[in-house]
Amino acid sequence: MKTANNGHNQRQRKGDNKERFALRIDPRDRGKLDSLCKQTGWSRAKVMITILRQAELEEIENHDAREMEKERDVLSEAFDGIRAEVRRIGVNVNQVAAVANRDGRVTQAGMEMIQRASREINELTHEAMRVYQEMKTRDAGR
Repeated sequence: MKTANNGHNQRQRKGDNKERFALRIDPRDRGKLDSLCKQTGWSRAKVMITILRQAELEEIENHDAREMEKERDVLSEAFDGIRAEVRRIGVNVNQVAAVANRDGRVTQAGMEMIQRASREINELTHEAMRVYQEMKTRDAGR
């Protein structure tokens, strides 16, 4: 069966959905293409299709790498926030300790602050583990 395509006749086999494609190519590039054909024993079409598919896979891998980098940046920001909170809590605990050393005792308010700090550190530890597990799960899925 012959069909018209932009003024060019193209032969199409029954059940074949492929199209003929013409390409202008520099003589040096044609030489490279012919060299690849000779090395592989493949037709020009097979070599070019293989190259296109490989380029597509590389683009997908590059896209995935960019997405993973974005996710790592988000997770890194989350860890930075957790680190800042732990630092803030540590400063508060040190203030209570300084008062306790100076006065020889810990006030009720100081004890409440230490208990609150302990709970916050526990919560932040759980949050850090959740973020870490999320990062590991995403990395394993790639």
